[in-house]
Amino acid sequence: MKLFQLVKKVFNRSHNVQKQQELRERLDFAMSQSKEA
Repeated sequence: MKLFQLVKKVFNRSHNVQKQQELRERLDFAMSQSKEA
């Protein structure tokens, strides 16, 4: 049970990192779009 919770915590952390990267890419894309406009 504890092992499962640990795996879940690690998975959530890596998932959060992936989300942050996606948000940053989306933000960069929006910035470049507004510069061109």
